[in-house]
Amino acid sequence: MNDKIDDMESKEKTKTGKHGSRIHVSKRLIQSLVAAVLLTILIISTTMSPNTQTNVRVIDSVFRSFGDRGLKLASEKEASSLVGQTMIDKGIEVTINDVLYDGTRLSIGYTMEGKIGELEQLDLLVNDEPISGSVGYTGSFLSKRAYAGIITVISTNELPKDFKLTIILNKIGNKKGSWEFKDIPVKNQDHILNSKIITPMVTKPLRGGSITIEEILISDSSIELNVTESNTPEGYDYQVIDNYGNVLRPLSGSGYGEGEGDIMKNEFTFEPLHNNPQHFVIKVLAPEYENTSLIKDIKVKVTDKFPIIISQGEGGEISVNKIEYLKNKTLVHYTYKGNDPYGNGLCVWVEDNRMKILDNPTESTQRNKINYTTDGSYILECNRINKNKEITIGTKVLPDINSILEFEIPLK
Repeated sequence: MNDKIDDMESKEKTKTGKHGSRIHVSKRLIQSLVAAVLLTILIISTTMSPNTQTNVRVIDSVFRSFGDRGLKLASEKEASSLVGQTMIDKGIEVTINDVLYDGTRLSIGYTMEGKIGELEQLDLLVNDEPISGSVGYTGSFLSKRAYAGIITVISTNELPKDFKLTIILNKIGNKKGSWEFKDIPVKNQDHILNSKIITPMVTKPLRGGSITIEEILISDSSIELNVTESNTPEGYDYQVIDNYGNVLRPLSGSGYGEGEGDIMKNEFTFEPLHNNPQHFVIKVLAPEYENTSLIKDIKVKVTDKFPIIISQGEGGEISVNKIEYLKNKTLVHYTYKGNDPYGNGLCVWVEDNRMKILDNPTESTQRNKINYTTDGSYILECNRINKNKEITIGTKVLPDINSILEFEIPLK
């Protein structure tokens, strides 16, 4: 189950969990990346399971169709650039559809057609110079031979205000080839996206060391949190909550060590704020999943009696309120009560009596669609299911998240 928490050790190898939950920075991983010259691939969240039959040729903006909330808003404000460059090699057609640099992240929307696979070799150049940092992938199959994806880049160094971007692909799946897109003009659109910088420079002690919230870049498309961890025993997870109680969705994380590794410079990116909050709270979370033997599946058979209540133990509670059996898909409406909406709250799936997962794979990069309110409402999209078919709702018994340090940051 790729989108469930079944391999906790993967937290030490990536910046996001297997279902895009909390952001974790491993000190061992960061220290090994300091000397990296070229872009280092750190986050891979790609769905390679064909299902729907959407025509890739009708897609002009990948951001508008498949992006997170910040990318959709940037596209609507015309802050992103429509590129439309196409290269064909080895029977694979690749199109760069959109590009956005908001001062925090560089996002690239692309589509592929043909006998496609994952992007295996990727180089990015800014003004003909390689950049260092982290890159993440998300995407969905549109048909058996068509794919739409988004590349997210968090550069170690600040990028120029305006620059020319070159994207070089040398391998897709098991196909070696050449797909090169040269000198794509990119402009920092932070003025369109109402960007501003807050410099709290607030330091609090933690376990013999300290954590400093140095700088926060806020825009309509994303939030970048710059944190320094000094002499702390390990890298920590972070959660951002606005004063309405909304937990902001984490997007990526990167960092590097200074000196002997006692000082860690970290950058975390989150989806943007909404509803003009007066302040938000940054929570530093205790190390999670120390006893993975306590994490186990729990499944409940679906009947015609709702709600169906499923306890996750300390991790929260799932309440399945209704199931819509539509002609082309099935929608599971549920609410989550707990402290971890992008971790435990998304750990829900549907399977039949043969334990086959019925979730729609093209929705797995978004996972369950969450309403941006404090009521914790979700819609899990599944493939079409016969109403008479025997199905079960699955989740896991999970630990709660524990805050060991909190910062309240005013926004006015």
